[in-house]
Amino acid sequence: METAPKEAIQLYYAIFEAYVDVGTELLGDNVVENQIVPRMKYYLGSFLPEMNLSDEEASDFIQEFKTYLENAIFSEDKDLSYEDAWKLRAIIFGFENAFLEILGEAALKKYVFQKIAEYLVSYLPEIFSVQGVSLKDKLQSYLDFLKENKFIKAGKVKEKGKEIQFTSNHCVFANIHDSIAYKDGKTRFCPWGMIATAIVFNHFETNSVRLKTTFTYRGSITDLNIMEGEE
Repeated sequence: METAPKEAIQLYYAIFEAYVDVGTELLGDNVVENQIVPRMKYYLGSFLPEMNLSDEEASDFIQEFKTYLENAIFSEDKDLSYEDAWKLRAIIFGFENAFLEILGEAALKKYVFQKIAEYLVSYLPEIFSVQGVSLKDKLQSYLDFLKENKFIKAGKVKEKGKEIQFTSNHCVFANIHDSIAYKDGKTRFCPWGMIATAIVFNHFETNSVRLKTTFTYRGSITDLNIMEGEE
C-alpha cells in the first residue's frame, strides 16, 4: 500500500481534533455515536465503497482509527497510507455535514476554524508565531509548505483588502473529487482551504467571514471575505 505524506495527515488530524472538541462541547459527549456516525457512513461509502459498516461498526471504527492515528502520526517508524488519508477525509466531511445540518454554517465558522488554528500551532508554528508578517506572506508560506511537501503541485494567493482567494491545484488527494460525495455537492469545504481560513482568522483575530469553496477537477478555490465586527 502506497505511503502517504505524514505531514498532510497531521494537518487533517488537526481538523479532526477540532471537530471532536467543538462537537463534544456543543453537542455532548455522545456526539460521535449519535450525530456523526449516521452521516459518516455516507462518506466512507463514497470514498471507500468497499467499506459497508453498521452504525455500531462505524462507531467502533472511528474510535479505533483515532487511536491508530494518534500512535502513527507521532511515531518515526510507522507509515500512513493514502487509504488512511481518505478515511480521515471521510471523517472530516462527516463532521462537516453534521455541523452544517445541526448547528449551521455560522457555528462551524465561529468555533471550528478557531479551534483548528489553535491545533495548527503545533504543526505550522512559523505561520503563527512570527510578528509583523503580512497575511499574504503567511498564506504564501503555507502554500509553499504544501508544494514543498508535494501535497499540491501549484497554487495561488490573491488578496484585495479583506477579500482573499486561496487556490490549490493538482492536489495529491484529488482522486476523491471523483466520488459521489463531491459530485452531489454534499461537501462544502476543502481541508487545505479550511487551514488557510484558520490562518486568516488568526491573523485578523476575528471569526466573522463569508466563505465559499469551489472544487475543481484537481484542486479547489477558497474565497474569503472578512466581515469585521459582524457575526
